Amino acid sequence: MLIFPGGGNPDTPLHREVFDLIGQNTRRFGYTEMDGNLRWPGQYLPGDAPSGHLTFDGSVAAADGQLAEHERRYERDGIGYDILARSYGTYVALKSILAGEFKGRRRIVLWGAPPFWVMWKLFLRELDEGRARRAAKGLHLERSFFPSLEPIEWLLQETPRTVVVTSGSEEAYSPPAFQAYLMQLALSSRGNVRFRPTVQGAPHETRRIDELKPDVIEAYLNSVLG
Repeated sequence: MLIFPGGGNPDTPLHREVFDLIGQNTRRFGYTEMDGNLRWPGQYLPGDAPSGHLTFDGSVAAADGQLAEHERRYERDGIGYDILARSYGTYVALKSILAGEFKGRRRIVLWGAPPFWVMWKLFLRELDEGRARRAAKGLHLERSFFPSLEPIEWLLQETPRTVVVTSGSEEAYSPPAFQAYLMQLALSSRGNVRFRPTVQGAPHETRRIDELKPDVIEAYLNSVLG
């Protein structure tokens, strides 16, 4: 299982616990290992100076480098792998599928895919007022970020690979109504896009896993790893 993170740095307190949770349960769902090492340009640890800034093309290039490494490691043994993409990482995963041809990829799971208009709101209209929030997430970006994006609504319709779409009922950025919209768009796809039920009680992101009920945690793990 290869993880495509969202915009927030997985090493920050806001995200670390959920990545640990996934890693602790990958074997239970049949995976031999989890690779959560992928980071986007512009991600940094709070307290450090940012090195570079987030762009869509830069993220896709970083993802392709990681995917090429996986192909070299696993192809000779005939081992496939899945991708779990979270939030902004869903855009990168879908674009990587279109941009490159990697034979080992089996399926891509998208958690909490944000609508294109949400990306515009957060990263263009509210760019300046969101600076402190992004700093807490270890993310540096500039006004060049939003124009670099391609709409996920289009990317999902174009993908040739098996894709599973899922999200939580308490989503701040990817509401259930958007999942229903994506489902309608996928009707014209190749039949390769599937949707899982919304995970009741699950938010887009959480600082502490113990804030969630055990049944919500289990439903989340089944949705993204099952």
